[in-house]
Amino acid sequence: MGVCGTHQLGHKQRGISVIEVLIAVVVVSLGMLGIAGLQLTGMQQSTSGFNRSKATLYAEDIASRMRINTNGVLDGAYDGHDSSAQGYCSAFAGPRCDAIEGAAANACSTDQLAAFDLYSVSCGVDGTSGVNGSDLPNAVLRVDCDTAGCPASGTWDVVVEWTENSTVSDTAGDKDTFEVMMRLTP
Repeated sequence: MGVCGTHQLGHKQRGISVIEVLIAVVVVSLGMLGIAGLQLTGMQQSTSGFNRSKATLYAEDIASRMRINTNGVLDGAYDGHDSSAQGYCSAFAGPRCDAIEGAAANACSTDQLAAFDLYSVSCGVDGTSGVNGSDLPNAVLRVDCDTAGCPASGTWDVVVEWTENSTVSDTAGDKDTFEVMMRLTP
């Protein structure tokens, strides 16, 4: 008995098609792009946190120095400091008030010690590190007395400010400004 027009049903497909391979490649590629984006964001946040830690250490450093040099604080030697002045870190004119290897520290007045403290924290002892050096991008150290006449019970603001590449703007080159502020009574 001959049957005309028979079709073979149940034909099984073997292997995978090119379309399935392309879809798999696209899905894996999108996943890898997502992972790369997360890595970049993590690195930016890590750098931001590291800069915040450095700024906090600089603020604590000058606060400790002010607590040690209370006569300089009472004389107002720290008041109005702003390290953003043009050429501030180019050269320190006063004596070095710290001991270096092979030499004792110079005898410094309270005003000279205050000037040395501000320079050391702002520029580093050698003028190439510190707040204004390469440690923080576009950083500034400001120290101001909030109380008229700066009495012993007066409050002081120590501010370390710096900029970073913007994490919220889509425009290339945009910067965000951050600051760490410490209020103290030396």
